[in-house]
Amino acid sequence: TTYFAEAVLGTCISTRVPVVATIITSSPVITAVPNARCGTGTVVLGATPSAGTVSWYAASSGGSALATGTSYTTPSIASTTAFYAEAIAGTCSSPRIAVIATVNAEPTISTTGASRCGAGSVNLGATPSAGTVSWFAASSGGSALNTGNSFITPGISATTTYFAETNANGCTSTRTAAIATINNLPDIDISSIGTTLTVVEAGAVYEWVTCTNQNYSPIVVGITSQQSYEGVDGGEYAVFVTKGGCTDTSNCTLITVSNASEQIMDYIESKVYPNPSSDKVTIELSQDTEVEILDQTGKLVKSIFVNGNQSYTIDNLQAGLYNLKAKNSLKPNLGKILIIK
Repeated sequence: TTYFAEAVLGTCISTRVPVVATIITSSPVITAVPNARCGTGTVVLGATPSAGTVSWYAASSGGSALATGTSYTTPSIASTTAFYAEAIAGTCSSPRIAVIATVNAEPTISTTGASRCGAGSVNLGATPSAGTVSWFAASSGGSALNTGNSFITPGISATTTYFAETNANGCTSTRTAAIATINNLPDIDISSIGTTLTVVEAGAVYEWVTCTNQNYSPIVVGITSQQSYEGVDGGEYAVFVTKGGCTDTSNCTLITVSNASEQIMDYIESKVYPNPSSDKVTIELSQDTEVEILDQTGKLVKSIFVNGNQSYTIDNLQAGLYNLKAKNSLKPNLGKILIIK
């Protein structure tokens, strides 16, 4: 609306001048655009006004403007903080509205490594402060191998580092290493010179045993420093070798000791037929010898004497796989027979 004003002095009157009373039909309104981040840092906030210019403040009233514009980058903050925006159009301003800069705590994670002797799988563990654990093969990038607080690795033959992270409230922790350690098994190969057996691994703890029918019996209890053993009595021997916290067992090694009543043969030619068989098996040898028939556990099933260049028929065996051994031979293995019923 336009009004008019005049001044009167005595008998003199001024010219009237217009004075306009302006009514703005509505005050500006403003819409908040909050934002969030993980851990300490800056947050970019937004505000959309219906008209005018946006000013940003640290309080809901009073104080000086921190910045102007439809977006505002906060200073570094360590906790959730409210900032305030108002829109000014002409001489009218909107009410200030809170725009929330949310700071979500970053989850943390601790891991537990594990070890084993020789190649195989290792069970690793992780404890998160919150969220679900994911496992990776690298410290960054790549696809998750598995999820969960424990992770059984694939079969590995060397020490390997895996990494675990957790995700909670949209925030992901730093990946933490978990080491799957592979300790080497001792070298259990045995060399044989005469009646002396020597295991390859040096500087270990040794327990020499007899292994009759795969049953181990200690030879000398309490003596653990013998890398070699003299098998003067003959028979089959093995050794338990322990080093670096890992123990392995050698194969059984035969020592044959000759005497006046036994002839030790170097090599025996043999034929076994039919093989496999459902009933009787015939064996032919090039020399006279006693033959032992052993099942797969090493248990002696039957002992027979076979005349050289003559056939001997074996019957009454249960179904299964059997080993044939010449008792008095430096090369005792004569083969295997399979009985199928």
